[in-house]
Amino acid sequence: MGFSNKIKEKVLVASARRCCVCKGFAGRNIEVHHIVHKNEGGEDTFENAIPLCFNCHADAGHYNPKHPRGIKYSPSELRKHRDSWYKVVSDGKFKSQSAKISQQYFVCNSMDMVWEIVNGDYKNFPIDSVKVVQNELFDYLKKARDFHKNKDRITEEEIYSDIDGEAYINKYNDAIEKKGDWGNNSWRRNITLDEIKEYSKSDFVVNYMLQNDAKLNDICRVIFYETGCGDGSRECFYLREAKVVFLTLLNNSQETLYLSSLNEIIVAPRDFVSVENIEGEVNYRPFNNLEIKKGEGLIIPICIVLEPFDSDYNVEEAIMTQTLEYEQSQDVRLWKEAELDKYPTIGPRNKVIGVEFQSENSSDNIEIRGFDLDNLLLISRFWEFGSCPHIFIQYENEKEWKYYGELFSAKPKDYNSVNFNFMDLGLHNVEKIKISELEKERTFINEIFVDNIMTNKDIVLEKGEEIILDVKGVKEVLFNGYYELFDNIVYAKNDKLKNQKIQFCTVDMNL
Repeated sequence: MGFSNKIKEKVLVASARRCCVCKGFAGRNIEVHHIVHKNEGGEDTFENAIPLCFNCHADAGHYNPKHPRGIKYSPSELRKHRDSWYKVVSDGKFKSQSAKISQQYFVCNSMDMVWEIVNGDYKNFPIDSVKVVQNELFDYLKKARDFHKNKDRITEEEIYSDIDGEAYINKYNDAIEKKGDWGNNSWRRNITLDEIKEYSKSDFVVNYMLQNDAKLNDICRVIFYETGCGDGSRECFYLREAKVVFLTLLNNSQETLYLSSLNEIIVAPRDFVSVENIEGEVNYRPFNNLEIKKGEGLIIPICIVLEPFDSDYNVEEAIMTQTLEYEQSQDVRLWKEAELDKYPTIGPRNKVIGVEFQSENSSDNIEIRGFDLDNLLLISRFWEFGSCPHIFIQYENEKEWKYYGELFSAKPKDYNSVNFNFMDLGLHNVEKIKISELEKERTFINEIFVDNIMTNKDIVLEKGEEIILDVKGVKEVLFNGYYELFDNIVYAKNDKLKNQKIQFCTVDMNL
């Protein structure tokens, strides 16, 4: 005798007919499994029951020789899976009417990923097999991609070494000093309209903010540092950072779904409406039954938010980490207690209220929740290696090497021509320059010109290697070359488990 119908019903209601291991909606393709098998004394009780989809049930046969495949689960692990999922359902965080679709908001920290999505390249998105809804924001981002030329968002202008904080204040009467904890004081001044207009020609965020009458100091901050990486002081222009929000809908059902319509609020590009205030008339957008197969996802661009200059947010440990080309890495983290609702938005806003999906057997109208500020997923990119060779300088009558900065600062394999003019950089009485390769990469210096005379060529530096140049009395040194990663590094362009990782770890954190 197996589980009674009463216990089965209780189990299926408690789990919302979802598998307690993979968290996928199983519908009729679900079975109630004995955590401790009956041959081992397990009882037909609610406490000994766990609902599993067909695949996970086949993997869970710990003591049954008829289940030869899969990684075995322990009874204690299955109980933990079950109890944690039952709690999600019982706490009301799960809406059974939307069980076919998982909803999640992703916030892109990297504009590189945004441009990839606009270009139709989805291989690095954290969910496999996705399609994109090309709405008003998508079209806007496409135009912004063609206009936007500023990749770094921070522009540095070197200042002569004889300019210190006092001289800076004399030059800019509005400069305000900010004392650092370690004596690294800085000064902040107001940016001028002429200065910011230069950035508006190549930066879509600056361009939008200027056109919508934003305050200049809300667009860019200018900070002067008395000492930089080298001996000279420097002035930095920090432009306002933008993040792009995407709604993802993942098909968790066992059948193919067809998107037939979206109900959404569309706000035209104007002003700086905060996320929480995106309101307006609900519009009906029909689709010609866009096909979303089992396990596939749909990406819907929602809005562009502007991050405050002084934002300081906390994120959880990485749910997943990927290695991209050029040894650049990408991770996905849960962004809890986000203050995204306070961030102003720019460009078109597409706030999805509901979606309608058709399938072979039914039609589903699914309500889309707004931002759950405790359950946003933040996608960020960073360099693991690939930060190019480094420059050190040594002054006359000194033994100490002082760090100056990076030599070839473009991405790997991009050819660079760097002119190191001592007078223009405010560096006086420099006796030696050292180029050091400190990281897991290889530097190629094709040519070195000292005062227009070629002195070195075809130099190769690997990790731990360096070259020292005697530059006493020299006016300038020109370096031509590039860097790249080691040939034997394998790049994982597409993680086959991305979909499963995200689905398992987030488990409809929306729900």
